[in-house]
Amino acid sequence: MKPNQPPQNVTITLIPPDSIYPGNHALAKVKFDDEGTFATVQIDVSATQTDGSSYANTQNKTLTRAKVDDPWPDAAFDFNLPATLKEGTAATFHATVTDVRGLNGIAPAATLNLSVDTIAPQALSLTPAPQTTTTSARNTRSSPWSRTWRPAHPR
Repeated sequence: MKPNQPPQNVTITLIPPDSIYPGNHALAKVKFDDEGTFATVQIDVSATQTDGSSYANTQNKTLTRAKVDDPWPDAAFDFNLPATLKEGTAATFHATVTDVRGLNGIAPAATLNLSVDTIAPQALSLTPAPQTTTTSARNTRSSPWSRTWRPAHPR
């Protein structure tokens, strides 16, 4: 009989794998090996906010399998990263897998760079499309919005 070992080969896979803009969705998948049928996976993400304060988010999942020969179910975690994270820094993910005996396996940290948005937004159009009909709460004849809008110079 072999002694119980802590979970082994704990890894984190991030989607997207390298970088993301703050305010977007990241997926973290945790894989591991263990000889048991019950394990708890915890993943923590930490980053810096634009105001310099710390951001942290922790998620947990309990995984079970019927037999030790069955594969472990997916341990996938969805993170909606706030738009207030500081661009040009990184979000760091740490995962711990705990078996039924309380032994821990720890994954090497995974890093997701927070991309810098260097393209300024542009207003492409501020006028309604040709032949757009609009009405206002004050539907009067003197209101320019109470009739069909037509461009000044039709093509």
